[in-house]
Amino acid sequence: MHTVEHGVHRLTYEFEEVYGLPGVCLIALTGPGVPNLHITPRGVENVDGGVGGNGAIVFENGLEQASRMAFPVFNPNDARRPDWETRKRLPVDPQLAAIRTIVRPFGVHYVTYHAGLYRNEPTVAILGIRGPGMPDLDIKREGVAVLPHEQNELDFGQLNLRVVITRKDLIPS
Repeated sequence: MHTVEHGVHRLTYEFEEVYGLPGVCLIALTGPGVPNLHITPRGVENVDGGVGGNGAIVFENGLEQASRMAFPVFNPNDARRPDWETRKRLPVDPQLAAIRTIVRPFGVHYVTYHAGLYRNEPTVAILGIRGPGMPDLDIKREGVAVLPHEQNELDFGQLNLRVVITRKDLIPS
């Protein structure tokens, strides 16, 4: 298992192959102000108890790809290009975003993330999770803020994360 710090929070994850590409699989998010939740492909379960004001959002991961909170670190469309191995961001254009927004289903939830477009930038940014039973929270580096709830037909909630994971083991030398 691996951990990435997100301000006062920690995200635990494992390396995994996703869509035939290197990826990450989220295990848990812990820290102050984080609610105790168990997020499954079927919905969200509240869990009692937190230790010292710290909570944990635990992701249930099944055996099949569709039931795993897993993401490729590279955009699948770009990683299949013929020039993928040699393609790099041009140093003359630092403003060019090396990301594209992708929405992936996780059971009844939808996860928005950015995956890297270049072989030398193995990074995925998990932006948010939206779905039924999800609390309306913004997990910021300095803590947690409650978001205004937007009423909608499905009564979906939104968990904003903006956590960036870089697979350093994939950076070419």
